[in-house]
Amino acid sequence: MNKLKQIFKDLVATTRRQWLAEMVYKYGVRTPSTWSTLGYGSKAEFEQDLRQSVKEDDKQTAVSSSL
Repeated sequence: MNKLKQIFKDLVATTRRQWLAEMVYKYGVRTPSTWSTLGYGSKAEFEQDLRQSVKEDDKQTAVSSSL
């Protein structure tokens, strides 16, 4: 059961990272407490995921543009 919980936790984290940049930059959803509202353990963890989300979004945009 713990393994299943971990799988779900990882999937939620991955999904959250995928839409984080869009939510923050496209829709302007960013307040001083956004990190805790989204379930992050710290603001640093939120910022790290946000940077990663931007990188992934840039890669996807570059691939789409080259098609």
